[in-house]
Amino acid sequence: MGTEQGRNSNAEDELKMLRNRRKRAAEGGTGLENGSAPTSAESGAEGAGRSQLNGGIASGSRRRLSRGAASRNREYDRETRGMYDGGIGSGGGSAAIFAMIVCAVLAAVVIVFLVISGARVLSGRSASEAASSEQNTAETAQTDEYGNVIYSDEEIMSRTDLDESEKRLLGIKNSLESGNSVLSTLRKFFPDDLVVYKKNRYIFKAIDESLKKNEYKTEEVSILDSGEYVYTKNGETVSKKGIDISSHQGEIDWEKVGETDVEFVMIRALYRGYESGKLVEDTQFQANYAGAKAQGIKTGVYIFTQAVTEKEVDEELEMLKGLLGDDSPELPVVVDVEEAGDGTGRMDQLTIAERTELIKYYCESIKAAGYTPMIYFNIGGATLMLELQELEDYEKWFAVYDTDFYYPYAYSIWQYSDTGSVDGIEGNVDLNLAFMDF
Repeated sequence: MGTEQGRNSNAEDELKMLRNRRKRAAEGGTGLENGSAPTSAESGAEGAGRSQLNGGIASGSRRRLSRGAASRNREYDRETRGMYDGGIGSGGGSAAIFAMIVCAVLAAVVIVFLVISGARVLSGRSASEAASSEQNTAETAQTDEYGNVIYSDEEIMSRTDLDESEKRLLGIKNSLESGNSVLSTLRKFFPDDLVVYKKNRYIFKAIDESLKKNEYKTEEVSILDSGEYVYTKNGETVSKKGIDISSHQGEIDWEKVGETDVEFVMIRALYRGYESGKLVEDTQFQANYAGAKAQGIKTGVYIFTQAVTEKEVDEELEMLKGLLGDDSPELPVVVDVEEAGDGTGRMDQLTIAERTELIKYYCESIKAAGYTPMIYFNIGGATLMLELQELEDYEKWFAVYDTDFYYPYAYSIWQYSDTGSVDGIEGNVDLNLAFMDF
């Protein structure tokens, strides 16, 4: 503190010396020009005074005295006094810095205010647009008898006030309120999975993109007046009509069947009891096989298997070969894989991997016997009972009583109904379409 006061006192003395010299210069020109140059002491004092003064100037610039201009000297004098009196290093410079800070703060406040105001305007506009979007959509949507608004898929997707997850949730809610089942709704909104209902559970299995896919389309299915299906492409029928039968149909008048448009038949040859494990020949197999052959109807055979070991597979094939003798069916020999006894069957106790290996062994054994192997299943059997990637090389026969072709993988025969009617057969019969060459 004392040192700073001493510096101020010395600076005042030096300033007085400068003022006197400037007064003389104003009266008779600069000291250098009239030969009255300042002494070394004065020079040192002037330098020191200027150094002290200039130290408080933020710009560090020096001002030069105008030749013979007393008024300019007085103005300069006032400036230097003002700078000095404000303090060196903390006075005039601090004031300038302070002023700059205040201006910057005020500018920042203004900018923040403008940003907030703009955001409020935009937010208000977005809310208004969202409300308008919802109102416009609601105006075009239908209302059910309970007052609930039912939207179409297009109306939901056009909602700009909803993000994708909100659209999905609204779509699920809307689908259920429209009377669609839980299963069909889940299948619609989870397109990357196969959704299966089993034992009070909804099971999701990711679609395997490595497997061969079918290319069937709903719009290419034509439904006849009889209720039967025909699959067409470019206006031409590309499917073949078939039925599958067993002793459940009793005795069949094959002459009458031969007069219909049935092109192929899949006949049960044998089955194994799902509890006892007993191997049984279908009581109508011989009559059905011979009757279909006599009418020139293409034939294939199927085995309802409950084999749980390779030995039992061999037993089933040996029985089939004995039934066929030297004859071979034109169509495949099919292994029927499905749940039996509500999941209590012998084969149902196998793991997915064990069942898959057994079916693979079955197909290879059929091939070794000189027949074409095929696997029959529905969506539950395909997704929950087998590892399809291990069975990619074999033909498939798929059962589903719907035309949406939800199941994506390849199959050659489609069982689409169990309530068909064919002349010569009493009661209902399963109806099929084949997409394979015979």
